[in-house]
Amino acid sequence: MAYDGLPTIDDQVLAGKRVLLRVAYDVPLTTTNGKTVVADDTRLRVTVPTIQQLLANGCAVVICGGWLGRPKGQVVSELRMDPVAERLNQLLNLPVHKLDDCVGDSVTQAVSQLAPGQIVLLENTRFHPEESANDPQFADQLAALGEVCVFDAFAQAHRNHASTVGLVERLPTVLGPLMVAELTALNRVTTSPEPPFVVVMGGAKITDKMQLLRKLIDAANQVLIGGAIANVFIRARGGDVGASMVESAPIDGQALDPLVLARELSERAGDKLILPTDFMAGDDQLHPTITEVVVLGPDSAPTGHGFFDIGPATQARFAEIIRTAKTVFWNGTMGVNTTSEYAAGSKAVATAIAHNKQATTIVGGGDTSEAVHQFGLDNEFTHVSTGGGASLAVVSGTGLAVLDAMHAKGGSRAAV
Repeated sequence: MAYDGLPTIDDQVLAGKRVLLRVAYDVPLTTTNGKTVVADDTRLRVTVPTIQQLLANGCAVVICGGWLGRPKGQVVSELRMDPVAERLNQLLNLPVHKLDDCVGDSVTQAVSQLAPGQIVLLENTRFHPEESANDPQFADQLAALGEVCVFDAFAQAHRNHASTVGLVERLPTVLGPLMVAELTALNRVTTSPEPPFVVVMGGAKITDKMQLLRKLIDAANQVLIGGAIANVFIRARGGDVGASMVESAPIDGQALDPLVLARELSERAGDKLILPTDFMAGDDQLHPTITEVVVLGPDSAPTGHGFFDIGPATQARFAEIIRTAKTVFWNGTMGVNTTSEYAAGSKAVATAIAHNKQATTIVGGGDTSEAVHQFGLDNEFTHVSTGGGASLAVVSGTGLAVLDAMHAKGGSRAAV
């Protein structure tokens, strides 16, 4: 996804301006000793250098973290940005004043009184139904809070919302360093990846990754399939997956069935598509009382049991292929990663990729980046994306709504 010609934070003189910093603070929360706290602060930590850069240049910083959870246009106390503000305060070692809303008279007044070097954090924008509808008046109110927008919310850049496209259309906008880093790294997958190029694909739904698979199957030397989407491929080839989940809903309401798609992709890929030969099966994906290794073959799937992770033989085979790669792109876990009995496959893949220091290794965000964090391997890859859907949009070539809006507005490296 090209950003050539679009202004970046390093191209502009922002000193003394009131900057609306759009970041993606949709972080997981947890309760500790009765208090709601941020469970994984990765998306906060990656923004700290940007905030510090703006403060060093005498900017007043209005942080729009976008949304948190799915409040569906209602105020949900459990999804307020207060835990985010508290953790950001700790990371910056500076006061971060969290406002009670993201628009309105009180917000406008607080922002107007903001002095250089001060920071405020806006409330969850999804408390307003106008956010996801990209309502013009709501977008106007958000845009009025800044003189310039630094857009660094890669994980939400594919959404056509008021706080994404709406802001870009109304404010002079420059790309932040995270956006630049994400696009630069993912470009290494989409533009002439060094062979052997190995794609590792997992997750739950083949339909979510239709465009991605179609593109990468042509570009890759080998495509390793795990997760529940492997079940669709196996069923499409006439195999038995027992009581495993097999996606069956039509794609976007169209007549194209997931099994038909799997057959098409299987024929297109030929021998480069590598499916599991064994699985960890069990009676429950979240709280199993029975687990066993099932080797694929006639009548191999136990009645009532499902496949919830790739088995040890497949783990070893995938690891062997990954070790020979010069470029690796991984998106989607190999099993039900939140269950310890079914996390071994993802850990084996993550470890094999992390140990391949000769390769450019890109992790495609979402559940995959959470798995990398879970295994303590965050710093062992060339790049771990902060956005699942956004990284899929970039690599599949479907585009990012924010970049499209910047280009449509005639974005250039001219001064803001």
